[in-house]
Amino acid sequence: MMLPAVFGAGCSTLPDSYPPPPQRQPLSAPSATSLSYFLSMSNPNADAYIVQGISPDTEGTGYRWTFEHPVLRFLVPRMDHPKLVMDFALPERIFRTTGPVTLTFSLNGKYMDRSTCMRPGQLHYEHEVPAELFHWDAINLVSIEPDKVWTSPADGTRLGFVVSRVGFVE
Repeated sequence: MMLPAVFGAGCSTLPDSYPPPPQRQPLSAPSATSLSYFLSMSNPNADAYIVQGISPDTEGTGYRWTFEHPVLRFLVPRMDHPKLVMDFALPERIFRTTGPVTLTFSLNGKYMDRSTCMRPGQLHYEHEVPAELFHWDAINLVSIEPDKVWTSPADGTRLGFVVSRVGFVE
């Protein structure tokens, strides 16, 4: 009795080909290595934002020293009322030598603002940026020029301020 069932099962016809399964786009998330509009110096990709004038992260603290001419780059999407914000510090030992420090901010080579730091310690900067200074959905260069830097008597290194976070917010 089983013999006819076995022969019957072997006689079925299969199609010559199968259609490919439907294709789906993978979920997209921003790459950890891509530029964005905001940077925390603890970001493992922070070096990609630095154009010049900022120390490498050798201590893993999330803080970096700036030198005389720090420049950063950001990929900035279109925003309503964008502001440049920065959390930074002027260490007491530097401030004792330099006194108040004025920072001049430029975006894409055009003057944006000037701010004078009258005291040492942890500081916060925030300033609304005119939309016409931006290259929307493209790379934007931010320069932050300190008017005074501290020069190390030991090796001549010229230090400006310590930065922890910088970028654009709405």
